[in-house]
Amino acid sequence: MPKPYTLLAPYWTRLRTSRAATVAQRIAVVVVACSLAVMLIGLSTGRGLQAAISDKLTGLWGDIQVRPYAESKDPSEAGMVLDSNLLQLLTTNPSIASVRPTLSTTALVAHQDRLEALVYRTQSYASLDIDFLKGIPPGRNEVALPVALARQWNVGVGDELTLLFSRGTDRRPALRYATISGIFQPKLDELDGHWVYGDVHQLREWVGWADERYTALELTAIPGLDARDLAEELRPLLPAFWEAYPAVDDYAGLYQWLALFDTNLTVVVGVLLGVALFNSAVVVFILLLDQRKNIGILKTLGASASLLTRLFLAKAQKMALMGIAGGNALAFLFCFTQSRWHWLALDPKTYYVATVPIAWPWAEWIALNGLMYVLVLVSMTLPAWYLGKQKPIRSLQW
Repeated sequence: MPKPYTLLAPYWTRLRTSRAATVAQRIAVVVVACSLAVMLIGLSTGRGLQAAISDKLTGLWGDIQVRPYAESKDPSEAGMVLDSNLLQLLTTNPSIASVRPTLSTTALVAHQDRLEALVYRTQSYASLDIDFLKGIPPGRNEVALPVALARQWNVGVGDELTLLFSRGTDRRPALRYATISGIFQPKLDELDGHWVYGDVHQLREWVGWADERYTALELTAIPGLDARDLAEELRPLLPAFWEAYPAVDDYAGLYQWLALFDTNLTVVVGVLLGVALFNSAVVVFILLLDQRKNIGILKTLGASASLLTRLFLAKAQKMALMGIAGGNALAFLFCFTQSRWHWLALDPKTYYVATVPIAWPWAEWIALNGLMYVLVLVSMTLPAWYLGKQKPIRSLQW
């Protein structure tokens, strides 16, 4: 014959709750949903911002630069002569997505009775995906100028610049004239905001460098591969006096700033989890008080504390799942609309991007959902277990 309390247990989740308890349940669902949504949005935007800035730096500098240990003070002797066998070895390496030989030097620009130092670069414009606001990529006797410098100097497409190039200690500087063919938007103002782009053959002709001489090799690693690990793999293959420099070491300050997003995200997740867990525990406590007489009846009939805990969790679990589902829906709606229409803008001078970038780290989304679900259930279990151990007479006296 079944025990008396087992006949009442199936009806426990259907017991009518007071208005205050119902409101508390709804508040708990909203708090869990909003907390999870903010955590997921913070995760997606933080990862998106890290990826967007890292991709911009990789496009300009590469994940790894292969260059000599020490740069010569004589520009005519700077750089390195590429060996075709080494170049073939690097391009066929399965860990390397692309190899980009580059040639660059420092140039002085004469403007309004003063000289300003710039970096003259000769990279591939297509691979860099340069955003030309006006004009076209430069050809012979032409350069492309950053928009900030064009505004500062009040010059535009078709105007002429006077350039000075050093050709070594025993030769006079080379004075050259170049026409501005295009105005471009820099990717990272602190890096390429003072770069001018020009034709590689023209630069060799102006300065007198050999055709096989380059300043550096810029390597792009395959997605997901650590640049430092790849650099360690490449070092034994390089000639003497050459080194592989990961961008994470060349621009350590920028990557440390990006790493702060992980710290901020951890703090936000911790605070919001605490809010959600405290609210969930309070709601369960309210439900327990609301059903105190029913608890006393079940305990009088012989129900154990573990059974009462399971009965309360049957209702609590529904609350937790509703909150988690709502949080995922809100986060997905925000991330999808932002990635599609870019309605939330940022200051490019501060964050290097014009709109909030979105990433979809599904593994971390699932992990965060699982963590929220487990912790919310634990926070709901503790008050139910504690009050379930109270004596029946005390439950009936409340």
